[in-house]
Amino acid sequence: MIFLSIISGRVSKTDPSRWVDEHGDYLFRFGFFRVQDEDLARDLVQDTFLAAMKSRERFSGSSSERTWLTSILKRKIADHFRNKYRHSWQRLADSTDHDTDFSDNGPFPGHWSADSLPGDPDLLPDEQAERAERIRFLQDCIAQLNPAMQELIRMREYDDLPTADICLTLGITDNHLWVLLHRARKSLRKCLETKLT
Repeated sequence: MIFLSIISGRVSKTDPSRWVDEHGDYLFRFGFFRVQDEDLARDLVQDTFLAAMKSRERFSGSSSERTWLTSILKRKIADHFRNKYRHSWQRLADSTDHDTDFSDNGPFPGHWSADSLPGDPDLLPDEQAERAERIRFLQDCIAQLNPAMQELIRMREYDDLPTADICLTLGITDNHLWVLLHRARKSLRKCLETKLT
């Protein structure tokens, strides 16, 4: 493989000659789950190995090789999405759409306006079939969002990334993040209300 051809015979705290065999499949699966593209996942893993080769002298050994390599891959994935969606996020953040769900005045500015208060959420029934159907509806609604919003929902709800990490990855401010999350959740709520009624 390409990786093995670039590895020198020198062994430091970590042995690059074992990386592909010991960690390649895991890193590929990790990357593919996040980017949903086999070729891109392979490229990101290759970039990860190259970056690790360049910085292997700085590997302190305080974590496992796999943890260290995975952290490099996470940064590569974040860089990919940051570059891919940079313009989409800016367009969304600069959108002239004005949400009327929040009040601009009154005792609690910035909170839900009286006519937009969300109702009590329906609890999922115990029946497995209905639960599976609702999950499918949610997945269908997420798929209808634009790719930038889908990525935002994935980072926030599936990967459970902290706000600071999401803002850093996407190059947006906290305020823009909350506006974008509100818009994404509002779209999902409308879609789900349509499907569930």
